[in-house]
Amino acid sequence: MKYVVAVMVCLSALPVMAEEVNEAKEERREKIREARKELREEFKKDFKDNREAFKTECKSDLEKLCGDIKPGGGGKMKCLSEKQELATPSCKAVLINNKAEREAFKVKRKERMKTIRKERTEELRKERMEELRKERIKETQTPQTGP
Repeated sequence: MKYVVAVMVCLSALPVMAEEVNEAKEERREKIREARKELREEFKKDFKDNREAFKTECKSDLEKLCGDIKPGGGGKMKCLSEKQELATPSCKAVLINNKAEREAFKVKRKERMKTIRKERTEELRKERMEELRKERIKETQTPQTGP
């Protein structure tokens, strides 16, 4: 009978544990969403100067090489990147710089996400260790009765 009660107690705790797991997952997702948003804002700020350089240095190349492409959605940028060898030297320099900065940003974003995941994993590990510690204390404090 003692084992049946113990199993029932364990089973009754499952919904609570599942809810806690779901809350922890949602908290982690939210933290990642916030980090991505921060990185996007940082990206926009960092590339503001590059966009200005692109507008001034590549304007004539855009009109000459990609004038038939509708603006928006990155079509003109893609067109110009594909026709980079036909662009003026100053525009080529801007395109190369833009590509290098984008690659650096991707690396930075990947490292930031890795750090967030690592921090969250460490937090969860600490929380679980604390739960186990409390369970052990409870076990040692409850009197053991024979069958």
